[in-house]
Amino acid sequence: MEPPCLLADINASSETHDAILANGTFGVSLLGGNQQDLRTAFRRPAWRKRCPPFRYSAMGSGRP
Repeated sequence: MEPPCLLADINASSETHDAILANGTFGVSLLGGNQQDLRTAFRRPAWRKRCPPFRYSAMGSGRP
């Protein structure tokens, strides 16, 4: 598809949905095929409790 297109569906009953509404914005990270462990870690609820700290930098909006 040209140009590339991305669709994101957010479950209305999720904490993510509430956070997006409260902040009015969200970010999307595009990962490579060799980053499956990282993808798996972040797609599960309560990932912050199970994952080691990841290094990231915040943009002006505060999104990683």
